[in-house]
Amino acid sequence: MFKFLMKIVCVVMAGFSFYTLPAAAANNCSITSGSVMNIAITIPTLRPASNGTSGTVLGSAEIQAPGISYNCGTNIKNTWRSKFTRPEFSTESIISNVYQTNIPGLGIKLSWPSSRAAYFPSAYPCNGACSERADIVRLEFIQTGTISAGIIPAGQIGVVQVTADTDPGAPLTLMNVILSSAVDIQPKSCAILTTYQNVDLGSYSIADFTSKKITKGVLTDFELTLDCPVMAPVKIAFTGEQNIGAGKGIIKNCDTTECAKSVEVKLMNSMGSVVDVTGEKAKATNVGNVTGKKTLKFKAQIVPVDVLEMTPGKVSTYAIFDIYME
Repeated sequence: MFKFLMKIVCVVMAGFSFYTLPAAAANNCSITSGSVMNIAITIPTLRPASNGTSGTVLGSAEIQAPGISYNCGTNIKNTWRSKFTRPEFSTESIISNVYQTNIPGLGIKLSWPSSRAAYFPSAYPCNGACSERADIVRLEFIQTGTISAGIIPAGQIGVVQVTADTDPGAPLTLMNVILSSAVDIQPKSCAILTTYQNVDLGSYSIADFTSKKITKGVLTDFELTLDCPVMAPVKIAFTGEQNIGAGKGIIKNCDTTECAKSVEVKLMNSMGSVVDVTGEKAKATNVGNVTGKKTLKFKAQIVPVDVLEMTPGKVSTYAIFDIYME
């Protein structure tokens, strides 16, 4: 009995003398120029027609993304893949490249790089040292059917990651796409045909203001168009962020290092009267009864706060408009 036990011990001890071959090294990817792109998008409110036309763009935003370079190893083929990070965005609608959201009748369409019409989800192969030039991230919310009221929560909605095609390491994130605020969907009986608009307020020299060659920017016209299938009494209210003590209709400029200081934007109606921008329904502009399409005309202009404190930079601000039907 004792000898038998000794033989087992010898076999077990011998087992420790075996060596396993080392695993092949993974091809890990790294960013060689630039950094992870965190793209924050704000579309706070959608006011679609409940039974509006399928394919109608209800809200959109474009964000400039910087360039980025990456590498997964010398002559190593790799692929970046874009995808939605929310399971409720996994079903493609009958409209190409539009995916259903958590709101029935509302789809989402996301692309980067937009110049290549690279819609989420997609893939792009490369070899060795790779790069993407600065390009646009475009987000659109699109009607796909009868829309119900609801909220799309804030937070991440998409990601772009790259891995080597052979012996891949952990995915390397190139881009995160984030809703910086929740999207509130409140269907209305009237459709807002102008859901998003950039208004070019022009370019100016600070010297023109300090020399009093000009005192305000040129009035710039813009339009908002409604379509009411049945007659509805309509009011429109604007909401714009204001500095403390700002006058009626004055919207503050952005406040990053790229933004011009001591400059604001004034919002007016077609007659040149200042429009309230507090967003209060009680102060909404009465449009009257609307049947069919109606275009509302407004104006905007750059105005200085204190000419002596003005600095060069961009003027980039926004106003949200709400349509009320009694």
